[in-house]
Amino acid sequence: MFSSPTAAYLGGIFSGGTYYLALHSENPGPGCDNGELSGGGYERTACPLDHDSADEGEVIYNSDAVVFPIGTDNLGPVTHWSLWDDSESGAPAIYGEFQSPVTWNEGTRFVIQNGNISSVLLTS
Repeated sequence: MFSSPTAAYLGGIFSGGTYYLALHSENPGPGCDNGELSGGGYERTACPLDHDSADEGEVIYNSDAVVFPIGTDNLGPVTHWSLWDDSESGAPAIYGEFQSPVTWNEGTRFVIQNGNISSVLLTS
């Protein structure tokens, strides 16, 4: 059973709304307003979510692949991600760091496979 704040948070994320994954070239910070990619074919992309219980809390993860459009320019190293409630503005929900930077080159797609975006909500 979740604590009230955790239940409310998960209820907001899993209430049937769509969340969008943003990519960053640096740590976006708590407001997620640093280093979001722009231009070159980049756009926030819908990210289907699911969650499972773990010893340390609830793990939120992408439940299907997230496929970004083909890059029309070299978009540089992608180091971080953030999850938003809108495709262009909105409010950030969570953010995290990739294990290692990934370069997104012109003519290629940036794809995040099922389960590769995750965050743990501490419940204990």
